[in-house]
Amino acid sequence: MSEEKVMVKFTSRYEVQDEHRGTDEATVYDKGLRKSFDRSSALHFLRRGVAVPARQSDAEKVADAL
Repeated sequence: MSEEKVMVKFTSRYEVQDEHRGTDEATVYDKGLRKSFDRSSALHFLRRGVAVPARQSDAEKVADAL
């Protein structure tokens, strides 16, 4: 069974800190982007303060973990 999806909205530009950072292959999420992630990935961005839940229903899905 797959994880529940949570839509987040990025509040600042975020570059994934992996082996591709700083290169043309880097994964970058621009400020204002709305993207759906598995709950655990969404929590990763929410806890770092670079994203917020995109909708009230998404906020409710993660309220117990923040």
